[in-house]
Amino acid sequence: VLGIAAAGVVDPRSGMVTSATDSISGWAGTALAAGLADRTGLAVACDNDVRATAGPELAALPDRHGSLLFAAVGTGVGGALAVDGRMLHGAAGIAGHLGHLPSAEAAGLPCTCGATGHLEVIASGPGITAHYERLTGAPVDRLETVAARAADGERAAVHAVTTGAAAAGRVLGCLLYTSLMARG
Repeated sequence: VLGIAAAGVVDPRSGMVTSATDSISGWAGTALAAGLADRTGLAVACDNDVRATAGPELAALPDRHGSLLFAAVGTGVGGALAVDGRMLHGAAGIAGHLGHLPSAEAAGLPCTCGATGHLEVIASGPGITAHYERLTGAPVDRLETVAARAADGERAAVHAVTTGAAAAGRVLGCLLYTSLMARG
């Protein structure tokens, strides 16, 4: 069996990328499992990249029936959710996905999914870079440039980075608080 983890919403039953943002143009609709099976002659198992990364973390928990919220912040904002030792996918394959949760810091900002105000548009690498560009009116090539400017103390760069970090922290904190309150 060949295993593959990929960005986007991946249906593990069909091995199809059912949805993806514009970060990878034309990715939605890609038949990962069928394409790789045809090329290799092997059975193929597919899942979302963040869920696949969270799997070993879940397996490493001392109690095999543990629960986990795994966050991945980079080019996008992803997540995975496990309850009672089982990784959840949800009816639409997006259980645990954090990037499209609402964020006060992103209010009114358009998301690549077509909606507005999602965490990904303010906390991801491209989101922080775009926020810096909105603050300064100057284009910048990549997050590393913004980070270097922040390290040098440039006020707009520090603001862009800390706004993204605060937004991610607020969403994760709210999820933790909600989880703790649900447990009583």
